Amino acid sequence: MKKTIILFLSLVLVAMPVSLSATTYLDVQNEAKSESQTLTHAVARISTFKYTPKTSVINYDAAGINIAAISVINNTIDGFNLVVSSAQGGVLSPASTLDGEQDIPYGLSIDSIGTLGTGADAFSTIATSALSDPASPANLLTVSSEQSSPTSLAMDINVTLASTVEDQMSMAGTYSDTLTFTYTDL
Repeated sequence: MKKTIILFLSLVLVAMPVSLSATTYLDVQNEAKSESQTLTHAVARISTFKYTPKTSVINYDAAGINIAAISVINNTIDGFNLVVSSAQGGVLSPASTLDGEQDIPYGLSIDSIGTLGTGADAFSTIATSALSDPASPANLLTVSSEQSSPTSLAMDINVTLASTVEDQMSMAGTYSDTLTFTYTDL
């Protein structure tokens, strides 16, 4: 029993904040006494971007090809942006045209799970036309003004091909493009 009481008192004393103490003024008469207390609130800043490539090989699949997983966690009020650019303007470009090879246009679809912060915008599809200018990246996630709640989002990035290129995908040729995903903490 004695050990239980000592343990209880130890836990109570450890749990008590040591920087707070009471002040008592006795017999206050015809004068003012005052005490000040500083209030604080602190939340650690979190701004993370994780990119995990899944595959670089693109074969026709009507459901899309999962090429990468991206995770974004951000709790800053001024937010962040996540953009993607295509070196070839949203097409798999042929290494040569000796056998009549032609560009193969593609788009992106984004499957997201998690929490999108209030004030943040997410885009679930990126058309070929949005990737057409390598100097103007397409938005995947953006905060245009400010976010008022944290973002914690996991995304699968998929290459999507129109059914009109299915036959072209079985023809000879070597095609490529380079996608660049850029996360910017604002």
